[in-house]
Amino acid sequence: MPRRWELTWDKTNKRWKKYYKGRQYYFPFGSCKADRAGYLQALEAWRKKKAEIDGEEARTPLSEESRRLWEAHLERLREGMERLKEEDTYHNRDAWLRAAEAVQETLRKISEGVNHPVAELMHREHLPGKPNRPLPEKPPGKPPWEDAPEDAGPEDTTIAGNVGRFLERKKEQVERGERSHGRYDALRVALESFTTFAGGHKPVESIDSQLLARWRDHLGARAASGEMSLRYAKDHLQAAKQFAGWCWEMELIEYPRILKSREFVIAVPEQTVEVFTVDEVRRLIEGAGEALRLHLLLMLNCGMQQSDIAELRHSEVDWEAGRIERKRSKTKKHKNVPKVLYQLWPETFELLKAHRSDHPELVLTNRNGSPLLVQRIVEGKVKKTDNIRSAYRRLVAKLANGDPPVKIAKPMKHLRKTAASKLGEHPEYARYAQHFLGHAPATVADRHYVRPSQEQFDKALQWLRRELLGA
Repeated sequence: MPRRWELTWDKTNKRWKKYYKGRQYYFPFGSCKADRAGYLQALEAWRKKKAEIDGEEARTPLSEESRRLWEAHLERLREGMERLKEEDTYHNRDAWLRAAEAVQETLRKISEGVNHPVAELMHREHLPGKPNRPLPEKPPGKPPWEDAPEDAGPEDTTIAGNVGRFLERKKEQVERGERSHGRYDALRVALESFTTFAGGHKPVESIDSQLLARWRDHLGARAASGEMSLRYAKDHLQAAKQFAGWCWEMELIEYPRILKSREFVIAVPEQTVEVFTVDEVRRLIEGAGEALRLHLLLMLNCGMQQSDIAELRHSEVDWEAGRIERKRSKTKKHKNVPKVLYQLWPETFELLKAHRSDHPELVLTNRNGSPLLVQRIVEGKVKKTDNIRSAYRRLVAKLANGDPPVKIAKPMKHLRKTAASKLGEHPEYARYAQHFLGHAPATVADRHYVRPSQEQFDKALQWLRRELLGA
């Protein structure tokens, strides 16, 4: 097999393709990229097609090629039907439709009067799984649903089209709980920007090292001008790298070598951890209503964020001992993440009992009995309803307009950082800061040999209460 491919293998649809003079051409030969005979057949077909395009007289198709083409179509349809019987999903339907379109195209060419040996097979072949029925003009077989999706059409080979496919797969990860809504939305925003820069109408094959280098330089210039932060620019570059890597894995493009370059980065200087002062913590606690005060205390006592509070289950609370045992919502599916047992402070436990909901699963809900945090994807964009953040913003505004005014500009999520940083200041309890945050153990010893002392962790939380609340 040649070291440099003249054609590109379409792994999804199992065919070779070539972009030439503004159009995409497909050659359904071979079962995989390693199928040498299939590649050579596709290459021969491409060279003939190129001769036609360039005005040269094409050679007569080989009968063996024709027979292989037809058999390949039928085999794809058979495999598609089997996959659909096992699992009726959108992707399996889509694969069946693409195979059916290929058969339709072959039949169209035959009907144009081409001297094609497949014409004889049309009168002898039978439908896969349906014997004694002559081959119809429509694609053989019928999918196990009534009508094909309206959008089932030719494959979109543009950058914009493949960004859409890529985001669809990320959306499925969100639905399976493998990716957060926030990460998905950040990826979507970054790739929309990249698509605009690269030209969404251009073929996906135009993504190469030169384009990616220009994207990096563009982001660097925007960061230098103050239009975006270095962190934001870095995230945009990472999104493009992730998309380009996916395109290569799907064999849509040649591998852009710049992806391995150490210079293909946007460096972000190490940032100082921003935390609340003790005075700010106490003013927030004193100024909050009962429900919000409980949320703030859970963040300080148990290192929670809004999603952790909104997803807290009755089964995770020991209502007799006043403890919560759980993994972080964000990393609960990670194998090495610990399940942490928190001793609740008296203030936290009393408010938790007072605001315990009647919901069958959730401990805390809003006044309507609905979850405190709801995230969903609507038309590709994340829509979020966050009751906790809204209440916090109202509190910050109330303190800013008070007498005397107290201005607090830090986001609520920094309360978790504040509690962990305070633990980190203690000569003995600093070792429990990562455990408090629910992070996976960093060393082999921590993962396999050292188990945190629950008694010492309880003492660390009581010390943290005295430091932050003065109680």
